[in-house]
Amino acid sequence: MQFGQPADSVGFLALTIPLFLRIGWRYLGSSRQSLRFVTRLSAIGLVISVATLLLVQGVLAGFESEMRERVLGVLPHVSIHVNEFKQSLKQVQSRIESAEGVIGTSLAVVGNGLLVSTERMGWVALTGIDPESIDAVSDISKHVVGTELSALEDARFGVLVGSRLAERLRVGAGDELTLVLPSASVSIAGVFPRQRQLGVLGTVETKSLLDDELAFMHIRDAQRLFRDRPGSKAWNFRLEDPLQSRQMRWKLRFLIGAEIAAISDWTDWLGPIYEAIITQKVAFLFIFSIFVAVAAFSLVSGLVLVVHDNIGENAVLRTLGARTASMAGVFLTVGMTVAVLGTVGGGVVAVIVGHVLRWAAPAIDQASGVNLLNQYVVSGLPVDFRVADILAVAGIAIALCFMATLVSAVRASAAKPAEVLRHE
Repeated sequence: MQFGQPADSVGFLALTIPLFLRIGWRYLGSSRQSLRFVTRLSAIGLVISVATLLLVQGVLAGFESEMRERVLGVLPHVSIHVNEFKQSLKQVQSRIESAEGVIGTSLAVVGNGLLVSTERMGWVALTGIDPESIDAVSDISKHVVGTELSALEDARFGVLVGSRLAERLRVGAGDELTLVLPSASVSIAGVFPRQRQLGVLGTVETKSLLDDELAFMHIRDAQRLFRDRPGSKAWNFRLEDPLQSRQMRWKLRFLIGAEIAAISDWTDWLGPIYEAIITQKVAFLFIFSIFVAVAAFSLVSGLVLVVHDNIGENAVLRTLGARTASMAGVFLTVGMTVAVLGTVGGGVVAVIVGHVLRWAAPAIDQASGVNLLNQYVVSGLPVDFRVADILAVAGIAIALCFMATLVSAVRASAAKPAEVLRHE
């Protein structure tokens, strides 16, 4: 009795599996070399095409994520520049903070200049920030290297320089820089550009293009440097959704009116880059889907061999009462099993290669001494496999394989048993 129970359970399990599934899986295990070769070749082609598509989508999604976290995490989403420096900003601040979608505000002073070291010089976008309120609109404190953000003190004229800008100027913490401003100082000796000695307190390393041209100092020191120049004082604020900055920009212009000189947002500087990333992601999804389609339709050749190799057996089954739909299910089982295995295999390969590239890119840069991505938004190679992208690629692959398999399955199941058996 005990020996019969396992056999009974196995037999019951075999009966619960539809006949067309069992036949299809048996065909996949055929010992015929040509059939196994074509089936494996189709699966390998599907693995490569799915892995390539997933990897490309992962890299582009990585660029998008890094831009959101590193660039948009540091830059204010929208800035409102005040016409006159000494006008009261309390009313403006209350209106900004009451606007829907605003989650933080902070005052800043912005201006441009030229930083000069003992060896080199470089253009800089200088931002005067309030160390006590900057965390409401920026994550800059997370990227300070060599010191703390609290080191920015009033009347100290210390500066935090972008890491790549500091590297170009060949300066570090404790060094001195000369800031040359785009304004003139008139004296008895003549007209000279205004200059100021600044002490380097540390660097800011976001590992993005911001490190090439940004520098930060205390807001009161920046006020003294730019001398209350109109438009230099701004309220920076952060939104719940940075992609709504354009809509918020026009909403605030209507809300505040003539009290402001200008409203800017992050899309003025980085909008084209972000749009290019999104556009390329959609374009590559379409382009590489063609490769998936080629791999999917290569299953047809394998199905043709399956049909030809088992045509007599299929005719006997039809004679014994098997329905046309069941015979079509046999060939669908063959094709869709290969499709599922190829898609899953492609996903696994993409994840492995993506992690290898993420690790290898910095190693290659360090070994070669050349930053291959220094012209892009980020300095490394980000890879981000999102569930939505994985499901989209898997859906495309399965759908294309289903269409390719369905046509062959319907045509194969439509063969007349009498005609086939007559020639056997």
